[in-house]
Amino acid sequence: DDAFGNGPFGAGNFYNNESCVYDRAGNVYVGVAGVNGAADADVPIRKFDKYGNLLDTFVVPTGTRGTDWIDLAGDQCTIYYTSEDTSVRRYNVCTRTALPVFANGLTGPYCYALRLRPNREVMVACQDAVHRLSPQGANLHTYPRASIGENDLNGLFAMNLDPDGTSFWTAGAVSGNVYHVDIETGTPL
Repeated sequence: DDAFGNGPFGAGNFYNNESCVYDRAGNVYVGVAGVNGAADADVPIRKFDKYGNLLDTFVVPTGTRGTDWIDLAGDQCTIYYTSEDTSVRRYNVCTRTALPVFANGLTGPYCYALRLRPNREVMVACQDAVHRLSPQGANLHTYPRASIGENDLNGLFAMNLDPDGTSFWTAGAVSGNVYHVDIETGTPL
């Protein structure tokens, strides 16, 4: 809504808010996808208080499309994000510094949703596979879309962790199919 900066498409400041994450203090960080090829300054991560008041703006290095999906690490400083390419990036909001790219060369052409597991592993949904990455960014497991059950060539888009800690949910970008998958084995549940 207007409190979080959305405006009509074509307006000077169309943001296309894509995801959000809360910190322990109740503030919300909002990732902004924007449009393909938008300048970093046009697709910042924005921080609001619980009432929707803008507290800060972080211009971060992006790839193809802004700060598409974000999550906040347990240190309450490091934000992990995707940019609709094949990398996972990081930015420290406490020191206002870009950190080295966390992971490169994931299954293309696009990576979207990501979530941090309590053990600091990162799960990221790319169009043709979901990846489980170690806390150092190494690929631990690839879950190809076909093995999950998604046959639509538009692939996967969404991904979220199940509270049980042993599985995740993902969905087709346009198929409308939703999948529940065991993290350890990759078996659809």
